[in-house]
Amino acid sequence: MTRRPMKLFSPKYPTKIGTWNVRTLYQSGKSLQTAKEMDRYSIEILGLSEVRWNTSGMTTLNTGHTIIYSGNKNATDTHDKGVGFMLTKKAKLSLLEWNPVSSRIITARFDTKFQKTTIIQVYSPTNNADEEEKDDFYNSLQTIVNSVPKRDILMILGDLNAKVDPKVVQDYHILLQNKFGVLENLHDEETSINTAWEMTRDSIVQACEETVGYLQQNRKQWMSENTWKIVNERIQVKEKVLTAITRQQKKKKSCKQDKRNFVEKLAKEADTLYNITKQLSGKPPTSNTPIKDKDNNILTKLEDQLERWKEHFEQVLNRPRPTDPPELQNCPILNIKTSKIT
Repeated sequence: MTRRPMKLFSPKYPTKIGTWNVRTLYQSGKSLQTAKEMDRYSIEILGLSEVRWNTSGMTTLNTGHTIIYSGNKNATDTHDKGVGFMLTKKAKLSLLEWNPVSSRIITARFDTKFQKTTIIQVYSPTNNADEEEKDDFYNSLQTIVNSVPKRDILMILGDLNAKVDPKVVQDYHILLQNKFGVLENLHDEETSINTAWEMTRDSIVQACEETVGYLQQNRKQWMSENTWKIVNERIQVKEKVLTAITRQQKKKKSCKQDKRNFVEKLAKEADTLYNITKQLSGKPPTSNTPIKDKDNNILTKLEDQLERWKEHFEQVLNRPRPTDPPELQNCPILNIKTSKIT
């Protein structure tokens, strides 16, 4: 009996999602470095900006991570822009479909514990870009958002190239220069490096507070103190029930934990042996060639890919009878089905 793969967004095992402007993956070893950082932070789905890979497709690294990407249409174009996702094995099993919209937008849809989730990874043009390019990007993004199923959880990740108001930046610089001018007069040979750092840090924080400020949340409390008291009493009662574990339950829990640790230790040793063998064999990373239809369009949905394989084998296996068959003598007749293969 095979064990069913764990879905994303499980209450017991939280799912971490991140985004990173990697500057480029068009360098030797950069993909493996990104995968290592992804594992270090225990991220399941990592959105990538500035991938700088042309065309679109899916590739699998030696580490087991999968990259789906969308870049410029032609392979001979300049290696710039580009977006994608790096997925762990668990996230790859939950992937339902993905759509390489453009070199700045890619979408991926996942099957999760609660609802299906659509994630949009973007790499927005800067304010210095042409107005036509910016309009095309935001119009395309709005079209993609509108096409997402209503019941899906929608996330938009990426590098939006946001900038702070120039007036706020100017006021911040002026105020910070004034504070640093005062600090220069206070510094002398007797001032320790820790005191100098604390004064510099406090000056930067105060400048930020006076120019940018804090986000003000005006939330009105409508629940009375008596209601909160009842809620707290209920929480305390629930905590007592949850912590009232008998000795037998503790024993069972300890046995399960010991068995889990033993199995994980064996799996880790087997995985280490597998990785060493794989490194010694020098097997290059596998790259999955995308399946295309008769019009040379990439098929990303599993149903469309299976239908295309069916059409392919029907054309290959259903051949006409030979016009001049060879004459075979003294051969037994074999019971072969010659009906049409479907």
